[in-house]
Amino acid sequence: MYNLNLVILAAGMGSRFGGLKQIQPVDGNGCFIIDYSAYDAIRAGAEHIIFVIKKETERDFRETIGARIEKHVKTTYVYQDVNDIPPGFSVPEGRTKPWGTGHAVMAARNVITGPFATVNADDFYGRDAYAEMFVSLKKLAPGTCVMAGYELRNTLSEMGSVSRGICRTDSEGLLLSVEEHHKVQRQGDVASAENSAGEMVELPLDAPASLNMWGFAADIFADFAIEFEEFIREMKNPATDEFYLPSFVQRQIVKNRLEARVWRTKAEWRGITYIKDLDELINKIAEYKRMGYYPESLW
Repeated sequence: MYNLNLVILAAGMGSRFGGLKQIQPVDGNGCFIIDYSAYDAIRAGAEHIIFVIKKETERDFRETIGARIEKHVKTTYVYQDVNDIPPGFSVPEGRTKPWGTGHAVMAARNVITGPFATVNADDFYGRDAYAEMFVSLKKLAPGTCVMAGYELRNTLSEMGSVSRGICRTDSEGLLLSVEEHHKVQRQGDVASAENSAGEMVELPLDAPASLNMWGFAADIFADFAIEFEEFIREMKNPATDEFYLPSFVQRQIVKNRLEARVWRTKAEWRGITYIKDLDELINKIAEYKRMGYYPESLW
């Protein structure tokens, strides 16, 4: 049994860059963001790392990433598959891609036996965020989860729009709601975005944003199964609708089945939504190494 687990959502890894082999390293030793995620998680206490990948990328993934991480921590590979749906349902005509980040987390349901954190493979969350998360995982009570909240202004790309789960909290950090927004980009002193109803809205730049760094207890998968089946029944666009992780939490909050707490992390986030975001991240990691945050060679 592994008490502290990290689920890295990597099934979409490479899709924006034309394939896994074309992904660019972020340091001079050939490491990717995912290496830094694993390194930071292990340093914070992770005992088991689960990679959610596509079956067709397994060989490349193991050769380029898995082989070096497997030497340092228990590692498991699971596959996100569009055909992984509840009994009695069939994949809608025209549906080719899997069902989103919530569905990706569900792919790990048979290999997790303790509390777990989730992260995106192509996001750099910062070492302090992992330290905070794994301390929180040790304290998780039944019926609760935790989330790292990053200021929206620090999660935007100058290269184009992004998608973000925008959170509303009370004064004590209790999550009241989280809503997925698309086409999010800075417009002066605010951000413009398309909300879940398809309406263009303005968002404050200090709004806490979900970047899929969540912490859950292992028994949450029973609720994932219920919510995913409801999603399948209710979806309006079967070929394209996605079961997002923040949306799952929101549904659980509405049903009073889950209490979610958000901490405003001061860790620096960096992402590569677009290939041109790479230069900024490469420079930042080099700076972290000069400051002693990371060794010159991770592995």
